[in-house]
Amino acid sequence: QQFLAELDIPQDAYFLENGSGLSRNNRLSPKQIVTLLTYMYDNFAVRAEYLSSLAVAGVDGTLRRRMRDTQAERRLRAKTGAINHVSCLSGYAASQENEVFAFSIMMNGYRSGGHDVKSIQNQIGLLLTEFYRETYDADASHSKHANQRQTSASN
Repeated sequence: QQFLAELDIPQDAYFLENGSGLSRNNRLSPKQIVTLLTYMYDNFAVRAEYLSSLAVAGVDGTLRRRMRDTQAERRLRAKTGAINHVSCLSGYAASQENEVFAFSIMMNGYRSGGHDVKSIQNQIGLLLTEFYRETYDADASHSKHANQRQTSASN
């Protein structure tokens, strides 16, 4: 709770019955998950270990059979989660220019099979990895963030 408060996620905005994610009573919004993902990506002390804990599309873990032979293969890392009529995919996708997007897809209450829902999630992941921003410069973006952190640390 203290950690989420540090991320400006107020205690009354979520409910966690347990940390496993297997409870129907857990309540976190996709926006709150993206806030957490952004923090983990921007925090140098935990970034590498956190990223390596996520499945890689088309390669390993719960994503080894998903998004194979597409632009998303090896360019999307995420955690899957599912219980009856609920399917989630949250993580990071790198665009064509290596712009990294944190994302969270939560689908619930569906009546079709899980395959249809995963197919939609895969299509969204693929679109993120195919994204092209003509004006994006990955090197400048990384330098800008490093400079901002350095400036903040020295003030």
